[in-house]
Amino acid sequence: MKEPSTPADPYRLILGLTIFSIVSGSALLIFGLSFLKGAYTSQGWPIAQGDVKAVNINRDRITDSSPPAYTYTYTVVYTYDVDGNRYQRDRYSLGSGPTASRTYREQQNAIAAAKETYSIGQSIDVYYNPNSPADAVLKPGANIGTFVPLIFGIVLFSSGIGLFMLAQRVAANS
Repeated sequence: MKEPSTPADPYRLILGLTIFSIVSGSALLIFGLSFLKGAYTSQGWPIAQGDVKAVNINRDRITDSSPPAYTYTYTVVYTYDVDGNRYQRDRYSLGSGPTASRTYREQQNAIAAAKETYSIGQSIDVYYNPNSPADAVLKPGANIGTFVPLIFGIVLFSSGIGLFMLAQRVAANS
């Protein structure tokens, strides 16, 4: 048999959510600031000449409807040499990972955009981290994806502070 609720139950629930929000928000804030710093630092990374090895069209299912709906993007696989070592990567930028394009609703539009921008064997500039040459991008700097962890961190942390204030009110009224 379940025991009846006590006045402390809402307080414990709010306090638990408060702790979760503040800890998660703090972690995302720290990661987000570090990620943003890395994105801005990448603008000063040295450049190595690279070659496009492949351009891949990616299909993502966006609905469970019948027939299913898809969106399309493309990624670029490239190689480059630093200090006699050859690297192969597909990271386009910090914040967008390997996705080198916007999202297309039609596969042929993604294919056309990819062909227009990159061709196999094409020489490209690769920006690499001088402290870790395996870390490289084709587009240095920040983009909208770079700010996402920071924004979520701010929202979660602020929610935690608001929940803490609510927990104090609940405790005072109990």
